[in-house]
Amino acid sequence: MATPHLSGIAALLKVLHPRWSPAAIKSAIMTTATTEDNYGKPILDENHHTANYFMMGAGQVNPSKAADPGLVFDIDTKDYIAFLCGMGYSDKQVGFITGDDTQCEKMEKILQSGLNYPSIITSRGQHVVVKRTVTNVVEGTSTYKVEVDLPKEVAFKVVPNVLEFNKSDEKKSFVVSINSGALLNESIFGNLNSKVQ
Repeated sequence: MATPHLSGIAALLKVLHPRWSPAAIKSAIMTTATTEDNYGKPILDENHHTANYFMMGAGQVNPSKAADPGLVFDIDTKDYIAFLCGMGYSDKQVGFITGDDTQCEKMEKILQSGLNYPSIITSRGQHVVVKRTVTNVVEGTSTYKVEVDLPKEVAFKVVPNVLEFNKSDEKKSFVVSINSGALLNESIFGNLNSKVQ
């Protein structure tokens, strides 16, 4: 039942914010979701264990919060085209998808980690540096502090960790550096949050 609910929420958000792109709507839904159930307890999987992000995605959707997320991660069409080129698709294959005459050799190619998603994935023992850009979607000035919740075995750095906005639709970027080191043979999960100051 998640798909029809999310489709309805996305449609409502598009009515409230007609200028938002599909990526901005997805970001608003993901970044305002909660990992707790209606009783304030962790969401459980089908075996009644605490669910991880593989089991629950971003978590339980909160449509009211998604309508006013503060910040969104947006992606534009050229980013997706650069990603397709980065995956090694030919000009003809990319053109079949886009309906134009894209020339990959003239584009800066990006990997999956370069897409401006509201999530970051890294493999064990890998050092990853990603840039993310957020768009302020509230009126007036606002300041956000970026906070990270990761296991102590993971080294990370966020620069800058405070973002100040003067107006709506203003964009600011930050860089996240993650070094997962030689962790155990299990998946680990963390959160990157922006708190209003």
